[in-house]
Amino acid sequence: MNDELAALVPATEAAAVQLAAARWVIARQDGESWSADDQAEFDGWLDEAVANRLAFLRADQAWQRTSRAAALKRPMREPAVQVRTGQLPGAKLAAAIGAVLLLGAGAFGYFAQPNYTPYETPVGGRQILTLSDGSQIELNTNSKVRIARVENARRVIVDRGDVYFDVRHDGRRPFVVTAHGRTLVDLGTKFLVRERPEALEVSLLEGKLRLDAPKGGDGSATIMAPGEVAVATEHTTSVTKSARAAFTTELSWRQGILIFHHTPLSEAVAEFNRYTTRKITITNPVVARLEINGKFRTNDIAMFADVTADVLGLKADKRDDRIVIGR
Repeated sequence: MNDELAALVPATEAAAVQLAAARWVIARQDGESWSADDQAEFDGWLDEAVANRLAFLRADQAWQRTSRAAALKRPMREPAVQVRTGQLPGAKLAAAIGAVLLLGAGAFGYFAQPNYTPYETPVGGRQILTLSDGSQIELNTNSKVRIARVENARRVIVDRGDVYFDVRHDGRRPFVVTAHGRTLVDLGTKFLVRERPEALEVSLLEGKLRLDAPKGGDGSATIMAPGEVAVATEHTTSVTKSARAAFTTELSWRQGILIFHHTPLSEAVAEFNRYTTRKITITNPVVARLEINGKFRTNDIAMFADVTADVLGLKADKRDDRIVIGR
């Protein structure tokens, strides 16, 4: 790599990634000097981050446009010329990379700011979105996502709520989910994202999933395995193993059911209240600590209140706007 190339772009992280991508594009044109070690290094760079892959796609497309434009300008009898980076002086190599960067600038804006379409569910609602590649995105109550229309990648932003993903893996078009300031990359995956104000919770059912490191942190990306649950904040990531039965309970909302196992009544009520505008309140802190078991339909809050009162020896005062549970 030539030091004089540093003057081609501003010294920012995004620009550095795009510059590296342009260098790889130019280097790969030289079939004679491209070695197995070069390929291994290139593959490693691609795997480091989604940004690297997207930057390479942009730069490669820009180079192809450059080559096609040059071919159209040549006389028909003139043979095509293959660029060999080993034969290019530093200034010409810099110019070639600069051309790729400049031609890719317009594409960069397209990829950096894709056109997102929002989808959201009301309180108590659920929705299944099926993408053109067969991937499915299922939204729980009061949830919102934005899906991007991007040629070389599939991008989703989770703004709130619970969202279940069943992704059809495509190495040429990464499936990237952004939530709570963190980035998830599918590696052939079924997973659940729970976006909360305090943290992001990710549960992996099948396949593999990469959770990028916190921004500005010293840690590396986390590769999740089936059965793992990651809790991610802006600066930290913790991963634990969970039993499959816990995933069944966590995903019961997909069948319109909530399942509670020795769950404090306060937690069960808080979960139920997410599915209805008619809320349940608890008047006594002792009552709030009582535990509840059972399966309940998410759309029948009155039944939940009646069963809870009967089993725990409580009273359910049903009012127009709410239900009060107490002694």
